[in-house]
Order: sequence, then C-alpha cells, then structure tokens
Amino acid sequence: MESQTPAIDPAQDEDKKIDLRYYWAVIKKRLWMIIAVTVAVTTLQVVRAARKPKIYKAGATIIIDPQAPNVLGDQVEVVQLGSGNAWINEEYFNTQYRILTSLYLAKRVVETYPQLLNDPRVLPPTPGMKPDERLEAVAGAIQGRLRVGIGKDSRVFSIQVRDRDFKLCPELANYIAEVFINDNVLVKRGQTMEANRFVTKKLDEARKELDEAEKALIAYKEHNNILSVSLEDRQNLLSKGLETFSTALNDATRQRIELQGRRKAMAALIEGDPLSAPSSYFNNAPTAAALRETLLTEQQKLADIEDRYGDKMAQIATQRARVAALRAALKSEGQSLLRALDAELRSVKDAEVNYQAQLKTLTEDAFQVNSKEVDYKKLMRRAVTAEANYKQLLERSQQSGLQAQDYANNIRMLDRARPSSTPIAPNVQMSGITGLMMGLVLSFALAFGIEFLDRSVKTQEDIEQGARMTFLGIVPSLQAEAGPGKPELSIAKHPDSVVAESCRVLRTNIQFSSADKPLRTLVVTSSSPREGKTMTVVNLGIVMAQAGHRTLLVDTDMRRPRLHKALGVSNEDGVSRMVVGATDLERAVKSTEVPNLFLLPCGPIPPNPAELLQTEKFAALAKLLADKFDRVIFDSPPVLSVTDAAVLSRVVDGTIFVVRAGRTTRDAVASARRAIVNVNPYIVGAVLNDVDLKSPHYQGYASYYKYRYREAPKVASASTDQNA
Repeated sequence: MESQTPAIDPAQDEDKKIDLRYYWAVIKKRLWMIIAVTVAVTTLQVVRAARKPKIYKAGATIIIDPQAPNVLGDQVEVVQLGSGNAWINEEYFNTQYRILTSLYLAKRVVETYPQLLNDPRVLPPTPGMKPDERLEAVAGAIQGRLRVGIGKDSRVFSIQVRDRDFKLCPELANYIAEVFINDNVLVKRGQTMEANRFVTKKLDEARKELDEAEKALIAYKEHNNILSVSLEDRQNLLSKGLETFSTALNDATRQRIELQGRRKAMAALIEGDPLSAPSSYFNNAPTAAALRETLLTEQQKLADIEDRYGDKMAQIATQRARVAALRAALKSEGQSLLRALDAELRSVKDAEVNYQAQLKTLTEDAFQVNSKEVDYKKLMRRAVTAEANYKQLLERSQQSGLQAQDYANNIRMLDRARPSSTPIAPNVQMSGITGLMMGLVLSFALAFGIEFLDRSVKTQEDIEQGARMTFLGIVPSLQAEAGPGKPELSIAKHPDSVVAESCRVLRTNIQFSSADKPLRTLVVTSSSPREGKTMTVVNLGIVMAQAGHRTLLVDTDMRRPRLHKALGVSNEDGVSRMVVGATDLERAVKSTEVPNLFLLPCGPIPPNPAELLQTEKFAALAKLLADKFDRVIFDSPPVLSVTDAAVLSRVVDGTIFVVRAGRTTRDAVASARRAIVNVNPYIVGAVLNDVDLKSPHYQGYASYYKYRYREAPKVASASTDQNA
C-alpha cells in the first residue's frame, strides 16, 4: 500500500494562492526572449508603418434639419423632408447616413462631375473596361475613400475623404456634399412632379366621371318627368295627398256608419213609437222636432184629462183626436226624414268609394316614386361622389403644382472642405506603441505558454497529481556548492549547505513515511538514465550515517556501476561475486571516509544481471545485509530501461524514485510507477533532484533551504559526530 504521508512543505501557508513571485521569476527566466520578441515585433510594426504610403484627409460638414421651411403653410407635402417626431427623426438621420455612404450617391457624384470618370487620381486607367463598368468602379473607389460621421447631440454630419493625394480629398468631399444637398431637393421635386402628373391624370378621369354622372342624372329626371318638381317634392305631395284622402275616407266611413245607424233607428221609430227616439235624431229636422214637442205636450194633456175626468168627458175624444193627428203628422215627417237620410247615405257612400279609388291611385304612385327613388339616389350619390373627388383632386393638383416649384431644402452646407498637407496615416509613433503592446503580449504569451506546455516534472504537484506518488522533498543542484574533490561527498564536507539541509529533510520524510514499520531496506531508482539516482543514493546514505545509523550502500546497477567510483573504493569484490559464492561479506563490504557509511560494490559485471537478481541467493544476501546493517540502500538501473529495479523491489521494504527537475516527463514517471506497482505496491515516494532554486517554481523552497545554523555551527557539528 502506498504511503500517503504528506511531505514537509516549506511554503504551506501560501498553497493554493496566486504567487506573484512565480510569475516574476518566469519573466526573469525568459527575459531575453521577451525582450527579443518585443523588439522584433515593435521594429516590424514601425518599419511596416513607415513603408506605407501617406494618407491625407479633408472633410466638409453639412447640417440636416428635421424639417424643411414650410413655405406653403399647413399644406401636406408630397415628400416630407424630416419630421418633428423624435423617433422618426432618428430613423430619418440614419437613412441620410445610409444615403451618404451608398454607392448610389457615389454614382450620382460621378454623373454630376464626369471629369472624375477619367481622373487617374481616383482610379488608374483600365483598358478594355466598358463605360458602365468604369462608372461602377470609379463610384466604388469614391465610396471606399468616404467616411461619414454624425455629431453627438447635433444635426451636423461630417463628410471626410481619405486619399494619397491631399488635393483630391477636398474636391471629392465638396462634390459629395454638393451632390447630396442638390439631390435631396431634386428627389423631392422629381417625386412631387411625378405625383402631380398622377394627380392630373386622375383629375381628367374624375372630370369625365363627373360629367357622365350629371348627364345620367338629368336623363333620368327627363325620363321620369321630375324636372319641374323634384323627386323629394313629389314624395312630399304624395304623402300629403295620402294623408288627406285617408282622413277624408275615415270621416266618410264614420259618417256612413252614423247615418246607417240613424236610418235604422228612424225606420224602427216610424214603425213603432216616434216619441221613443232620442231628441238628437231631430236636430237637423226642426219641423219634426216641433211636431214631436207638440205631440209630447198634447199627449201630456190627454193623460191629465183622463186622470181627472175619466173616459166620459167629450174633451177626451177631442184631445185624443188631436194627439192622433199630431202622431200621424210626426210619422209623415219621419218618412220625409228617412228619405233625406237615404239620400245623404248614398252621397256618403259615393264619396267613400271615390276616396278609396283616389287612395289606391296615390298609393300606386307612391310605390312608383319609391322605386324611382332608389335609382335616383344611386345616380345622385354617384354625382355627389364624383363632384367631391373632382374637387379634392383639383385642390391637390393645385397644391402639388406649387410644391413642384418649391426649392426649400432642409440640408445646407456648413463648412466646405479645405486641403491639408499633413498626413493622418501612417502614424509611426502610434504604430510603435501598438507594436510594443503587441510584442509584450506575444512575448509574455510565448514565455508562459512554453512554461505551461512543458511536460517535465517541476513541482510537488506534478509528482503528487501527475505521477500519484508521495513527495519526499527536493535536492538542489550541486554545481554551485560542490567545491573541489568528489561532488558526491560535498554534503559530508559542507554539512551546513543547502543541499545537505535538503537531504536531511529527505531523510526525515522517509523516516516518517512508515512510522509503524521502519524502512530498513530501500531501492533507489529512476524512470530514465542520468536523473541523479546514484548521487541521491550517496547523499541519502551520508545523512543516514550522520544520524547514527550503520548504513550500507549496495551497488546493484550491474550495467553501469558507479558507486565505487563515487566513494573511491575497489570494485574487485562485490554483489556479483557474493551471489555466486566467490567471496564473503567481510571481504566484499568496504568502508568509506564517512563514518557509519559502508559500500557493497557491484563487482564484476555479470552477463545476465536480471537473472542474477532473481535468484534465491540474492534474496538471501539481501536478508543477510538487512540483519547486519541498520539501513541498506540499493542503487538500481532505470525502470524503463531494464527490469532490474522491478526485481529488486520485491526484496526491499520500499522503493524511492528520483526525478530530475525540468528533465523527466510526467508520462515517464507514471509509466515507471506502474512498472514497480505491478511487483511491489509500496512506493515510499519521489525525490525531485537537481533543482534550480532560482527557478520560479521553487521560490518558497529557496527561502526555506537557505536557512543555516549560523548561530552555533560548532554545536551542530558536535551533535552530528555524537549521533554518528
């Protein structure tokens, strides 16, 4: 099982934070590249700008008012130039901007000033080009030189022309402004005249339609005899006649009914008692009324006499005779009244019949008039509509005729363009500044890009996250501190050096990586050659020996053994001879100039190192060495080159990887780790070797490992000797 004991982190308080010192160190590391790229880009930009042709600029300004002067008062213009509405004004100004920058206006400029068509300053001669194509090309060239700007919170438009000829710029700018101003009025007048022609045409049609409608109305009146009296008057007369005769008919009918009732009552009275009839029946017959009153009087007298004297008086007979005579006279007068009633009744009936006939005639006439009214109103509406349309078109024709003569314009020139001999481009100074900025950006991008794209192992994170191994520590480069003599023994000669301190940190981390079971046998290997594993083996052995442990270094790199050279001992006897039984432990193990540090050299190089290391005798030798010494460290070949390291990992307590900073790739370390894990899953961790503390990746380590025991170096040395 892999150890997950965290390594000592001298910059633990700054972990996961942005370290500006790292970025500054990267910049210092690649400063010359940054300077070279920046100078190259700046120079290239300046030279490129200096070689460009000079460009000049001239501009005219115009004012575009929201509305043209209202010469015709409140009349609605056929073509309105602008509006008083803010939203419409914004659209109007944007439209004018589009027109100013359009190819159409450029063509109008060429058509207005034909000398531009063959001006070589605008477009060099092109033999074989058709006139239309030449016009299109020249207009496109003018359009390409044009720049239009709108003043902020104003109605001022700037028309700028840029060209290599400073005299051509103001000419084109003024031409464009003049054509735009004139074309604005011409377009208005052209559309107004076109509208006037349309209105005139429609006016002639309306006049003909009005004449036809009036003639049709007159013909209808003649045909229906309604010339002297209008149709409305005839309708009124018929209405009055119908009303009069209807009233008369009703009166005649009522009179007839009354007469019929009176005749019936009168006939009944004549047959019966005339005195029973109401006195109102005799209102129109004074004679009958007088006889009736006399009869009533005499009959009353008769009744009085009969009551007083009875039937025996002679006066009674006389009175009775007088009453009978009066009754006979009254009846005769009733017959006369009845004949008069019959005559009056016949007259009333004749009048009723006549009234009915007249009402029928008037009703038929009214129906005819109503049917004529529908056609008459159609003709009248047609005539009225035609007249109204004619009047409206006549008025509009007069207005459009006046508007066609109106030259009022809402666009006017503010300032004409003037030539300027000062070029606006190229701006060498600005190009230099731009090149400098581009060079800095590019150089920084390259510097940090190269740094970030580097797949080599450089940091603790690369080992822990990329290779998934415990980080044991770093070993700085010995080049600056080795001094004279063998560099492998420099930490023994300089125990207060940065390298020595880093090796002691490495020793401590190895001890704490397995607190339950001390790691007595270790194999040190690497993924590739020349990563410093032999140097690491020697340094690790020295610091362990200085800690008081009897430490044995075993050179099992039987392909390129180097430990005997590093420690200055003979290689005659060694591991290969002990495995085959040609020598014993006392003769093979050599002492070194470092107390408590011993070496078992490789011995003669065998032809088959891997098979030799897999033998039971070598396993027994490894066990014997572990019993004889406190610490045994095996130096092995690289993992990816041969299988020796994998074989050795089976007979030791743990494996330590040496990774050369900035040289070994993360992929190589990961592959080597997998090769070892397949045999012995326990890997103590990895050592980052040959570290340049000036590198931006190790700023925190540099400040940590530069700590020296300055205050009491002798005490520290004495303590080291005592531990040994």
